Amino acid sequence: MPSPSIHLSDIFSPSQAGPTQYKSAPRERSSDKLWSIYLAESDRQDRANAQGWKDDANGFLVFAGLFTLTVATFIVESYKELSADSSNESVLLLRQISLQLASQGGTAGAAGAVGVTNPAPFHPSTPVVCVNAMWLLSLVLSISSALAATLMQGWACRYIQLPHLPAAPAERARVRAYLYRGVLKYGVPRAVEAAPMLLHLAIALFLAGLVVFFFTIFRTVAIVLAAGVGVLALAYAVLTVLPCIDLRSPYRTPMSNVLWFAWHAALVLPSSLAFGLVNVLHSALVPPNLGDITSRRQRVLARWLESLGASVRTHTSALTHGVRRSVVRAALHAPPKEDTAALAWLLDTPALAHDAALEAFIASAPDSTLLQLTQHPAARFRDRLHALLQSGLATGDAAPLAACLRALQPTLCAYNGVVYRGADFDAAPALLDDLRARFAPPDVLHALCVHTDPAVRTAALGTRALLARTLLRRRTPPSAAQLAWLRDALGAGAPAQLAAPGGPAALEHANTDAFVRGALARGGPGTAFAETLAVLLGAGGRADFQRKAEQLLRRAERDEALRDVRVPLREALEGVSGGGAGEEALVVPPSPHAPSSRPRSPSTPGGTAGSRRQSVATSQLMVEVGSGRLSAAL
Repeated sequence: MPSPSIHLSDIFSPSQAGPTQYKSAPRERSSDKLWSIYLAESDRQDRANAQGWKDDANGFLVFAGLFTLTVATFIVESYKELSADSSNESVLLLRQISLQLASQGGTAGAAGAVGVTNPAPFHPSTPVVCVNAMWLLSLVLSISSALAATLMQGWACRYIQLPHLPAAPAERARVRAYLYRGVLKYGVPRAVEAAPMLLHLAIALFLAGLVVFFFTIFRTVAIVLAAGVGVLALAYAVLTVLPCIDLRSPYRTPMSNVLWFAWHAALVLPSSLAFGLVNVLHSALVPPNLGDITSRRQRVLARWLESLGASVRTHTSALTHGVRRSVVRAALHAPPKEDTAALAWLLDTPALAHDAALEAFIASAPDSTLLQLTQHPAARFRDRLHALLQSGLATGDAAPLAACLRALQPTLCAYNGVVYRGADFDAAPALLDDLRARFAPPDVLHALCVHTDPAVRTAALGTRALLARTLLRRRTPPSAAQLAWLRDALGAGAPAQLAAPGGPAALEHANTDAFVRGALARGGPGTAFAETLAVLLGAGGRADFQRKAEQLLRRAERDEALRDVRVPLREALEGVSGGGAGEEALVVPPSPHAPSSRPRSPSTPGGTAGSRRQSVATSQLMVEVGSGRLSAAL
C-alpha cells in the first residue's frame, strides 16, 4: 500500500475542514530576509550591467548619427551617376540641331563629313555602381546600429524595472531570476557587443567606397587617400588581433570576439584529431604497463600526448569561457610578481605616504609579499623601511620599529633556507649586505635589543641571530665588514673561532643561546620568538622541532648562562601549539654543521649563499607559520 502524501501546509495552516492550529506566516517572513539578500546583490550587478549597456549605446549612438549624416551627404552626390544626366542630353540635342542646320545651309561635303549619330543607351560604369552600393549599404548599417542602440536602452530599462513590479521579495527574486535566465539564453551581452560591429562595418564600407570614388575622379588624390585608409585598416587589424595573442592587452575591437572564437574553433578540431591519432599510435606501439616510461618511443609519444592534450584543453577552455572570463582566469593564474608590481606601485601613492599607513600595510601583508617587496629592484620598500626605522629611533615609538623588523624577518628567514609558498627568492649577497648595513649596524642593534617593548626586543634579537646564522653558513669567506659585524654580535673571538675546526657549529649554538637568553631574560618573548627559534634550530618538521627543543632544554639545565631562563623557555615552548595551519609555508633545511641521519637530496635547499633560486621539493618537511603558532605537515 503506497504511503499517503503529506502536505505540511494542510497541517500547520488554516484549513476549510478544521480549526486553525498554526500559521505559516512566520516562515514566509523569515524567507523574506534570504530573498532580500539575493535581491540586494542581484540588483547591484544588474544595475551595473544595465548602466554599461546604456553607456555603450549612448557613446556610439551620437557617433552613428553624425556618421549617417556624412554618408547621406556623399550619397546625394553619387547616386546621380547611376542615371543619365539631363544636361548632357540637352547638349547632345543642341549639337545635333546645329549639325542639321549646317547641312542645310552649307556645302554637301561638310554635311556628309559631319553626319548625325543617334546617342547610345546609358550604362553607369562599374566603379560608380560599386561606390553607390557600398555607401548605401554603409548607410543601412549605420542606421541599423543606431536602431540597435535605441533598442538596447529599452532592454536595459525593462530588465531593471520588471523585477520591481511585485511587492514580496520572493516574487521579485523569482521575476529577476526568470529574466536573467532569458538574458543568458538569448545572449544579450553578445548582442550588445554586436551593435558596435555594425557601425564599424559601415565605416569600413564608406572608406572603401571613398577610395574607389576618387580613383574615378583624380588618381593622385586617390592614391594618397588609399595609403591613409590602409594605415588605418592595419592599425584596426592589430587592435583586433592583440587580445587574442596577449590577454592583458587593453586594446580590442568588436571584431576581437569574433576572431577569438574563430581562432580557437579552427584550432581545437585539428588538435583533437592529432591527439586521437597519437593516442591510437601509443596504444598500438607501446605495450600495456603501469604508466612507467620504459623506452624512447614511449617517451616521445607521451610528450606528444601531453602537449596535444594541453592544446585541446586550452582551446576548449577558451571557447567555453570567452574572452572576458579568459582574461580573469589568466590574471588569477599570473605569477606572484604581478602582485609585487601592483604593491610596489601602491607604495608610491599618497595612500601609504604616512608612517601609520605603512605600518598597517606591513601588519596586514603576508610574509611572502614582504619577501617579494624587499628584494624587488624597482620598489622603494627598503627605503621606506629605513625611513620608518629612523623615525622610530628618533621618537622612541615601538610601533614603527616593530613594523620595520617584522617586514625584514621573511627575507632573513629566506636566507636561512625558508621557502615561502608563492614567492621566489634570489639569495643575492648584495641584498644581504644592504640589509646588514642599513638595518642592522651594531649601534642600532644594541639600542633595539634592550628596548622595553617585548615585540621590538624579540624582533631585534631575532634579526641579529638570523643575520649571524646566515653569515656563519656562508661557504665563501666573509668579508672584513662582515667579520667586524660578527665580532660585535657574537664576541671578539668569533672570527678566530669561525676558522677553527668545528667552530661554525659552536658559534651557531652560541648564537641560538644568545637569542634565547636575550628574549627571555626580561619578561615574556614577543610573538616572533617561536618562529625565529625554529629557524635557528634548523627544524625540518614538528617532530624535529620538538626533538631539538628538548635538546635545547637539556642544555639549558647544564649551561649556567641559560639556567636563569630555563623556566620561561619551557613555558614558551609548551605554549607553541601544534594544531592549526598558517598561511606561510617554511622549509628549514638541517644545519650543514650538524650530522644528519639520512642523506640529503642535492635539490634540497640549503644554507648556501649566492644567486640561486630556492624551490619547494615535495619530499621536504614543511613548517606552517601563522599567528605565532607552528605546525608541520609532510
